[in-house]
Amino acid sequence: MSSKIGNKKVAANRGEAWRTKLIKGKADAAIHPSLIKLKRVEQGISQTKLAKELEVSLATYGAIERARITVKKAMASLIAQIFGTDVSKIFKKDGDKYIAIKVK
Repeated sequence: MSSKIGNKKVAANRGEAWRTKLIKGKADAAIHPSLIKLKRVEQGISQTKLAKELEVSLATYGAIERARITVKKAMASLIAQIFGTDVSKIFKKDGDKYIAIKVK
């Protein structure tokens, strides 16, 4: 079985609730992007390039950019440095970690 067919089968088995959540998440990311995404697009940098530079997977970088996961101060500082800005301009403190600020 090819991976395309396999992936379609897995997606089909997840059901309507999963598809609805996926669509809502994509819409939210488009309507309320993070300031990190805006900086990345503004500077013409790909997610793949940033993931490699940060030494994280593409999925992990995407989750950071979509404010789905928090990062330690060192990672937040490195991302801010890449974009030439202060951590506080693109991240908000969440306990002892940082999460991307989303545009409202």
